[in-house]
Amino acid sequence: MVISKIIYYQGILKLIGALQNGEVLLSGEYFNFGYPIISPCTLRGNGLVLLNRRFYEDNCENIEYGSVVDIGGVKFGHIDNNLLKNNLEKLKIDPSRFLQIAEHCFDRGVQKVKRLAQSQLLIETYGEFIVFAIVSSDDPHVRIFEKKVSNGAKLKSSHIDRVALPIGYKKIAKHKKITFYNPKYGVEHALKLIAC
Repeated sequence: MVISKIIYYQGILKLIGALQNGEVLLSGEYFNFGYPIISPCTLRGNGLVLLNRRFYEDNCENIEYGSVVDIGGVKFGHIDNNLLKNNLEKLKIDPSRFLQIAEHCFDRGVQKVKRLAQSQLLIETYGEFIVFAIVSSDDPHVRIFEKKVSNGAKLKSSHIDRVALPIGYKKIAKHKKITFYNPKYGVEHALKLIAC
């Protein structure tokens, strides 16, 4: 199981805190199941963290919901689909059901759309029309598989498998789990450096 997050300045500082101090508290943050979607190219200067299954297991009580769809993208109009927009609350599913669906639809951190279309559990959860809207979309962000953690969730050093940070953080972030990269190439390059 791969859990990932593209992180910005504040997130990078939190991550460094977790690595140096053992853990940090999280509040209302989103994480992706599987590797992040990096198309189109991301902003330069971001970091990328890959987490392991223990992050999910240790924080299962603090996961508000999981979703197969990028709820924020639908809510704020980045994903233009009326069926999804009219069913925002239905898209938020129980964390244990989310985990079952996600484990069925991924192979080594990579999403398999064909498995998504054939997931009986997903069809039972969302209904055929919503599953069709998710699977037939050309936008990979529709199928982002995100989960939201609430107040009280913890990010521990033991949850972190690998990190890629822009080389500018080299002076303040020293840890064996960190790989530094030239930010001019973006997170898409960083993913190549640290993905299994």
